[in-house]
Amino acid sequence: MSKRIINLDIIRLIAICSVISFHFFVNTNFNTIIYNNTNIIFIDIIKTLSMICIPLFLLLTGYLNNNILINKRYIYKLFKLILIYIIVSIIILLYKKYYLKL
Repeated sequence: MSKRIINLDIIRLIAICSVISFHFFVNTNFNTIIYNNTNIIFIDIIKTLSMICIPLFLLLTGYLNNNILINKRYIYKLFKLILIYIIVSIIILLYKKYYLKL
């Protein structure tokens, strides 16, 4: 049984919270607000700090996969992941084109 590193869980928790807050700010009209209050500046600082989500996940992935050996099994699993991504992307594109008519 491997020893669990709690620091990685803390980084993962920060990254997850950053993803949620980043998507919240992207899907609201926060960028159109005029700064006239110090509370808005505080919220803008939170929005800026939430942009660390992707780099944190990339750092975690690189750290946790530094001892991975590239073999046939690894490439097969990677190919399956890419294939699923392509299939789902095609489904989403067809949905947008024919159902949403975008």
